[in-house]
Amino acid sequence: MYRPLILTSLATIILASSCNKAGVLNKERAKVEAQIQHTREEIHSVEAKFQALLAAPISNGMTLERYHEEVAKKNDELEAKLAILSKKCAEAEAVLSEIRPRLDTYKAKYLY
Repeated sequence: MYRPLILTSLATIILASSCNKAGVLNKERAKVEAQIQHTREEIHSVEAKFQALLAAPISNGMTLERYHEEVAKKNDELEAKLAILSKKCAEAEAVLSEIRPRLDTYKAKYLY
């Protein structure tokens, strides 16, 4: 006797809960699609900027490859200068290590 009423109530509850889930899922799907679209726009923007950098010459008319060659050449020159200065510094430290005992002896004898 109460069976049709119970079955109708259960069907209503199931349909109501599934309709609610569909609405929530549709909202989440819309958010995800909006995020995907935003991310695609950002990717296209970054790619356009990157392509512009590759195509644009440097301010004095050099291409990017030529600019990199010049920078590499300057880097090599600076590394050579650094090696020379490092060698001079090592030589000065060696001389200082030879002089330091005599300097300490002089200080102990005449200054203290």
